[in-house]
Amino acid sequence: MDTQEAMACLADPNNRKISEVGKSIDVLYKIHGTYDNVAQQLSMSRGFLSSRHRIYQLPKGILWKVDEGQIGISQAEQITRLKDEEAQWLLAITTLEKRLRANECERVVNLVVKDGWTTRDALSAVTGVRFDEISPPTLLLPIGVDFWFALIRASWGQSKDWQDLCYQLIRECVDVDNKEVAAQLEALANNTAIQLENIAATLRQAGQRYAEEVKE
Repeated sequence: MDTQEAMACLADPNNRKISEVGKSIDVLYKIHGTYDNVAQQLSMSRGFLSSRHRIYQLPKGILWKVDEGQIGISQAEQITRLKDEEAQWLLAITTLEKRLRANECERVVNLVVKDGWTTRDALSAVTGVRFDEISPPTLLLPIGVDFWFALIRASWGQSKDWQDLCYQLIRECVDVDNKEVAAQLEALANNTAIQLENIAATLRQAGQRYAEEVKE
């Protein structure tokens, strides 16, 4: 994106995706050096520019969900206040799964940033969610919350090594019907707009890898 394209995008930001607005701000920020300078060039508020730029710098998968309107701007602004990427992911996923409001996100972040709480403890205190009791709503498999979150991150980010993920699943759920796992993973992929090919074959390869390890 060049300067003219960035200026054109920011001339009508309400009809653009957040990622496009953020990219445009990023281009101009690198040229002008400060938000104040960019604001003067565009006759826009510094607060708007810095807010959208911070959202643009969130992990790709979270930004995608903001673009899709599944995570609101106000919630995304709170997520940006967390400096740790793992914490950002945890709040983003919980925000979407539990439909957290912006004020709930703000209370969570305040506990983390100002009082030194862990993100999980803060989410539990504000929302009542118990991470040790979470049952994945999409995959009816005996997997823990950490693995469920890994699946979500993989689907949002669209950049996971799926063979390794399937292998990990088999390691954790040795007695699970592989065909059923394949069907459920394929359903997850379809629901999150991920184009995964030959998932059943991938699971078989992961299963063979596990069997070979057991023999050793």
